[in-house]
Amino acid sequence: PRQVAVEAGTTWGEGLASGRTAAVGRGRAGARRAVIDLLAELGFAPEPNRSATSARLTRCPLLEAARLQPDVVCAVHEGIVRGALHHWGDTTTEVTLAAFAEPGACRLRLGQSPAGAQGPS
Repeated sequence: PRQVAVEAGTTWGEGLASGRTAAVGRGRAGARRAVIDLLAELGFAPEPNRSATSARLTRCPLLEAARLQPDVVCAVHEGIVRGALHHWGDTTTEVTLAAFAEPGACRLRLGQSPAGAQGPS
C-alpha cells in the first residue's frame, strides 16, 4: 500500500505543480522553495529551515486519517512533494517524510542528491 500511495501522490503532486506558475528558480534550491510554498497553500503550515532542506509540517489537512493510516496518508503526502519537485525539474533530491516525528509536527527532509546522481543545482 505504501508504494501505491507514493505513486498516487507523485501523480497528484505533478498535477498540482503544473497548475501553478510559481517563480521557480533554477535548480534544486528553487524547486525546494516552491514545494514549501505549495505545502503552505495546501494547509501544512510548513516551517522550513533557511535552505529549505528540512521543514516542520505543523498542520495536516488529513490529520485524523493520518493518525489511523500514517503509512498510506503520509506516503501520499511524500509523493506530492516528489511529484512537484519532479515537475519543477528536480528529479534527484531525496525526499523523506517522518510522520509525527516530533511533538506537534511531522518532519520533511529534502536531502541532497544520492551519490553520483546528476541534476541541476
